[in-house]
Amino acid sequence: MEYDCSFMGVFASDIIRLSDINEKFGYMAGNARLKMVADVIRGVFTGYDIYRYEQDEIVVFCKDIDKKSFMGLVRIVRESLDDLDVSVSTGFSWTDKPDIARQLSEVRLMYDIEKDAKLKSLDSIMRNKVFKDVVSEIEKGSFMVYYQPKVDSRTGITVGAEALIRFFDEAHGVVGPIHFIEILEENRCSHLIDLFVLDEVCKAQKFRCISDRRVVPVSVNFSKNTLEYADLLDQVKEIMNRYDLPEGLVQIEITESVGDMDIVLINNIAQSLISMGFRLSMDDFGTKYSNLEMLFKFPFSIAKIDRSLVKNLESNEKSRIMLKHLISMIMELGIECVAEGAENEEQVRLLQQFGCNIIQGYFYSKPVTLDVFTSEFVEKTRNQL
Repeated sequence: MEYDCSFMGVFASDIIRLSDINEKFGYMAGNARLKMVADVIRGVFTGYDIYRYEQDEIVVFCKDIDKKSFMGLVRIVRESLDDLDVSVSTGFSWTDKPDIARQLSEVRLMYDIEKDAKLKSLDSIMRNKVFKDVVSEIEKGSFMVYYQPKVDSRTGITVGAEALIRFFDEAHGVVGPIHFIEILEENRCSHLIDLFVLDEVCKAQKFRCISDRRVVPVSVNFSKNTLEYADLLDQVKEIMNRYDLPEGLVQIEITESVGDMDIVLINNIAQSLISMGFRLSMDDFGTKYSNLEMLFKFPFSIAKIDRSLVKNLESNEKSRIMLKHLISMIMELGIECVAEGAENEEQVRLLQQFGCNIIQGYFYSKPVTLDVFTSEFVEKTRNQL
């Protein structure tokens, strides 16, 4: 690429850990974040050439711009990017001797340095600030519960949601679980977060019940570490007694990682949770451990198809064949089937064709706050029933 000009300003941005976001939440989630960043950059650098490089890099070329004007735009865009729910590193270069290759190298080196600093800062916050006293951070309101809708694809009606944890930090904004769940589990304190989410969900469900509003089931994740927590059942029972909810309004999602735990222990926990009014869902169905064995061993009433089996449906015939038969088997066993990670209309169509109609994914919505979930998904569909 060549420019015939006297001055050149180059600005570039890179989304931190976008590949991790794509892997865990799907490409539509990653693309949504990339679009947010691109919209901000486009709004500031109006009239200049903007390109996307590689997977997550956005580069702006500002031809014949004076240094003061360029640095003013850089300041504005960096401040605007800091307000987003995504961590972005940036680099910039201005010269009166334009050399695109050299300037690109300069800005990439700059944002790589900034990226390393932000990652170290974020990891430090997660390890040293938050997890030294999780209870204190919960009481301060640093942790928040977001909701991702589950939709009946035949009608478009929201029939449930999954509750997901977020952390708010003044320096980094809303931080997703990809940055702190592993640290929680390493420190064996993930049960504190899981129980916090359960309490928040039950509180919200109780409010809707006593307000005579439409209520849909919400699922809460219990990690392997949480299931191994000695006082789990006593604390869950205390929460359920506090809110006295009708059966079925809260579901517990259990990952396949419990497959290597003691069968008798897990069955006892599962039966106790069912007796308290929960429905049990096997999360990440189709990955890691033996799914079929777990379906027979444990009393699951819901199986949630892992996003890794959904993401290649359109292009991979083997994926389609396998998923079709998995869904058929699940339904023949009398277990409800939910698919996670649908990002486009074709994936939804194929899942419907295979008999799985309850779908969760970015095709319908990213995880949202309780207020947005209530107003935009639960209440809006109330009149359709």
